[in-house]
Amino acid sequence: MIRIKVKQLYDIMVILLKGAGLTEEHCRQVADNLIQADLRGVNTHGVMRLHLYLNRLHTGAVKARPDIKVLKERKATALIDGDNGLGQISGLRAMELAIEKAAACGIGTVSVVNGHHFGAGAYYAWLAGQKDMIGIAVTNTPPLMAPWGGRKAMVGNNPFAVYVPAGEEYPILLDMALSQVAQGKVSLALTKGEKIPKDWALDREGVPTDDPAEAMKGVLLSAGGYKGYGQAVVIDMLAGLLGGAGAGVNVFSMMGYPDKPQNSGQLYMAIDISAYRDPAEFKKDVDEYIRSIKASPKAKGAENIFLPGEQSWRRMEQNKEQGILLPAGLFDDLIRAGDNFNVDIRPLIPTEENNCQ
Repeated sequence: MIRIKVKQLYDIMVILLKGAGLTEEHCRQVADNLIQADLRGVNTHGVMRLHLYLNRLHTGAVKARPDIKVLKERKATALIDGDNGLGQISGLRAMELAIEKAAACGIGTVSVVNGHHFGAGAYYAWLAGQKDMIGIAVTNTPPLMAPWGGRKAMVGNNPFAVYVPAGEEYPILLDMALSQVAQGKVSLALTKGEKIPKDWALDREGVPTDDPAEAMKGVLLSAGGYKGYGQAVVIDMLAGLLGGAGAGVNVFSMMGYPDKPQNSGQLYMAIDISAYRDPAEFKKDVDEYIRSIKASPKAKGAENIFLPGEQSWRRMEQNKEQGILLPAGLFDDLIRAGDNFNVDIRPLIPTEENNCQ
């Protein structure tokens, strides 16, 4: 494991992306998204994803300089063509437009077609929260889960994120996929050489497995059984088919199809709290709600009651001070990806875990 300072990691990402042909602005947009995930401890959607992005930029499956444009627009809605660029670039453009529309209309929704993996949805929902709005971001993914009663991957784990601003308490932030766990956690276990719980995935024969390599070849299990599966289908409709993007088997894996556009879709929504009530009063009520839950009786053996996102905010504070701890193998992947663009990041990588302390 390697502990790395936040700025060092950020600089490595920007250098690699710039070497792949992105503009300076777009490099920073992508790095901002990934670094926030790592800061919150969601390493499955942080820099761990970068080597996959770089490999797809190298094959041409992802455009380094996409022509992102609005295809259709009304007062409160818009449809954006992501032009097969990195999802963080189209995602930021879409959420900023949704926020702008919400300020004018009370609510704004923007859909993206020709999209790509956009990192952690929490980032986009958080952007709306900075404007005293409730933010929502949903995306569909390549099929990773079997339909209820099936054993072939037909539906993505289709994550969604919701940010609700608070006053003095940590904001409420729900960011979850609809599989038992995100595939990134299986990938992380594979990188670390660790086993996984048997309720995470099935192998190719439909048998529960604790081997992440077999799980990556099989299917993920849906969270909550048929309930998680049902929600994933609905998000395929909202993030994919509503705007005209792919859904189900028509969304393609970054690893399985390294030279093919992903064809995913996203939907971003901002709700302006001031359209309903005074934001300060709303946030005060959110604080009181949070405090009432945290003060409620604890289950036997439980030390704390947490609200959605609370632990990730605490990890962010810690990681900003101490640096981010990442598997050494991740940097090997980044070195190889950088070699494709004649970018050598070896001198920038720390060699000891305690370099930040």
